Amino acid sequence: MTFGKRLKIALFGSAGAAIAGSLVYLLLSDEFRKLTLFVLIAAAVIFALAFILCLILEGKPGKVRVPVFIVLTVLAVLVTSSVTAYNLAGRTLIEPFFDEDAYEDITDLELNAETISTENLFGWRIPASGVSEDEVRTVILYFADSTEDSSSKVLEILKEENQTFLYEKSDFICFDYPTYGKSSGEFSDDSLEAYAINAFEYVSSLGTTGDIKVLSYSFGTIPAVYLASEKAEGVSELIMLSPFANASELFNGTMNLFHGPFKLLLPIKLDPIDFADEITCPVTIIASADDDVIYIEYSRELFSALTSDIADFITISDVAHDEFFESEEALAALEDSCEV
Repeated sequence: MTFGKRLKIALFGSAGAAIAGSLVYLLLSDEFRKLTLFVLIAAAVIFALAFILCLILEGKPGKVRVPVFIVLTVLAVLVTSSVTAYNLAGRTLIEPFFDEDAYEDITDLELNAETISTENLFGWRIPASGVSEDEVRTVILYFADSTEDSSSKVLEILKEENQTFLYEKSDFICFDYPTYGKSSGEFSDDSLEAYAINAFEYVSSLGTTGDIKVLSYSFGTIPAVYLASEKAEGVSELIMLSPFANASELFNGTMNLFHGPFKLLLPIKLDPIDFADEITCPVTIIASADDDVIYIEYSRELFSALTSDIADFITISDVAHDEFFESEEALAALEDSCEV
């Protein structure tokens, strides 16, 4: 088969693939269209390079052409797989949403909660039920997992009798991450840092705020640890459920890919362990030996990086990653840590 025929076959094949890819693109939901578009663009660029190389190498001996096309094939696989992994990593863990039903339930049922809107952030405050309106009280500032928005979390706390300790003597405040709930902005390393600081400054500005306890769950480890390191004098205590030392550990829990140079593909690269030595407030870590996403070794790694005389490590068992607020053992440990 001549080179020209091979080139025509490649062109027709690529055109057919492009048409098929476009049809698939139109059928996909919005959340996957961006990923498909990236892959199609990468494929088009790779094909263009292959076409140019074909023209350059026409008539050259096989011992020259074969190695070049092997290298091109390897690069094509690496590029397309990297683009796919980068986009899927964010979608498997970071899925912004707004639970409108929960928001309406809190409002319609006239539950003990009030909305907060500040610095492009939206959230809820549950005022302490056991103190007078103008009395100074502790505030629990909650940094959620990436599977929670403030409305669904606050509704859960208000409905579950075994979670009332979170707002009996303390205010409970939770803001949505950027792009979650009604919060605006973009989801990035810089926006998470700004989010943590803005949330803290709002809480600090309240006339009834006394001590500020920072509580985090899973993904919330990142902004919580960053805040505790930046506002060492303002955070009175840091309590972490299922924390981790490195962002790759969290993402690998859903897609075990991000090792070595592939860590560069992470959509969020802030590593809690990098801020650990700046934390001076008391720290409590609650981790499960049966956590199926954040293995307890990841939590111990962060614990080891903290100053030993300020940190306490509590081990629980038979609690999966998404069961910390359903487990009586976990909630009992949390209640002891949140005690005012």
